[in-house]
Amino acid sequence: MEDIAEENINQLVDQGMIRVKIGLRNELEVVEPYYKICLLKLQQGEPIKWYRGDSDYNLPECARIVLVHYRGETITTSFNDNPIVSLFVIKARGAIVPLKSLPEEIGDLINLRYLGLKHSALDEIPESICNLLNLQTLDIRWPMRLRVLPSGILKLVQLRHLMLSMNEIKVPSGIDILTNLQSLTNLFIRPGIIQELRSLTQLKKLKFMDVSEEHDSELSACIMKMTGLVSLSLDTTGYEDDELLPTLESFSPPPSFRKLRLYGRLMDLPNWVCSMENLTKLTLGYSFLSEEAIYVLQFLPNLKHLALWEACKVKVINKEFCQVGGFPKLEALLIANQNLLEWTEIEDGALPSLAFLKFHCCSQLRILPKGLQCVTTLKVLNMFPLHPDLKREANT
Repeated sequence: MEDIAEENINQLVDQGMIRVKIGLRNELEVVEPYYKICLLKLQQGEPIKWYRGDSDYNLPECARIVLVHYRGETITTSFNDNPIVSLFVIKARGAIVPLKSLPEEIGDLINLRYLGLKHSALDEIPESICNLLNLQTLDIRWPMRLRVLPSGILKLVQLRHLMLSMNEIKVPSGIDILTNLQSLTNLFIRPGIIQELRSLTQLKKLKFMDVSEEHDSELSACIMKMTGLVSLSLDTTGYEDDELLPTLESFSPPPSFRKLRLYGRLMDLPNWVCSMENLTKLTLGYSFLSEEAIYVLQFLPNLKHLALWEACKVKVINKEFCQVGGFPKLEALLIANQNLLEWTEIEDGALPSLAFLKFHCCSQLRILPKGLQCVTTLKVLNMFPLHPDLKREANT
C-alpha cells in the first residue's frame, strides 16, 4: 500500500498538482487551483468531522475520519461502535490541563486503522487498545508523559507503523510477533530487544535510541536480516560524552537503503557509508569528525539532502569540502557549527543542484564562501542567527 501511495504522489508531482517544498524535509503542498478544489470536495463529502472531546455526545454514524480536540483531563465523547477509520486526538489551543488517558471505549472502534495521538500528552493508553485488530498505524511521537505501552499492543498483528516518542517508552517483551511492522521509530534499547527485532524482516524504517558501541555486532546481525530497509537512524544519549556510536562495520546496506541518520560520536565514518551509491539523505549529529572524513561525502552520487549538526568542529570550511563536480545531486544542505568562522570558497562547477542552504547556530560565521554567487540553482539561503558583519553587508 505504501509503495502504491508513493507512486501516486510522484505522479501528482509530475503533473504539477502537488509541489515538493524546498528544504531538508520532504514536505508536500497542493498548488492552486487544485487546493481549492480539494477543499470543496471535502466540504461536499463531509468525510472529516471535528469534535470537542469535553462535550458529551455521540458521533454520527457517517463519521469516517474524526479529529477530537480536548481541553480537560478526560474525553467524554462517546465513540460507541462507529465505523471510524482514522482518529486523531489533539490538544486544543489554550488548553492548560493535560489529557491523562483515552476512554476505555476506544477499544470499540474495531474498524480503526489509524490512531494519531501526536501532541496529545497522554499519561497512559488503555488496555482496551488490544481490541483494535485492524489498526495499522499508531502515532504517539510526542506524548511526553507516557512511559509504558500496554501489553495489549502485542495483539495488534496488523500493525504496520509504530511511531514512538523520543522520551523513553517501555515496549513490552514479545514485539517480534508484530511481523507486519514496516516502521518502528524511537525505540530505546533494553535487554533482549535487538534479538526480538530479528524476526521483523519487513521493516523499512528503523530508529534506535540509546545505542552504544557495545551493541555493534548484535545490531549488525539484526539489521542485515532486513533486506528491504530504506531508512536507519542510530542515536546515543550523551552527545558530549565519550560514548561512541556503533559503526556496524560488518553491515552491508541493501540496495533499497536511501536514508541514514547517525547521532553521536564517531572516530571515523563507517566504510560502508562512503560506498552507498543509492543514499539520498544523510544526517550526522555531534559526530566530532575530522575535516577529511567530511570531505568524502561529496562523492556520494545520489545524495540530495545533507544535514551536519555539529558533525565537525572546524573553524574554517575550505574549498576541499566541495570541489568541481562535488555533490552532483545535492539539493539541500544544513550546517550547524558554533565554532565556524568562515567558509572560504566554493569552486565553480561544485554544488550544481543546490537549491536550499541553511546555516543554523553559526553565530560566529562572518564570511560567506567566495563563489556562492555562481551557484545559480540556489533559491533559499537561511542564516540564524545572523552575524552583525553579515547583517551590515546585507543592508549595504
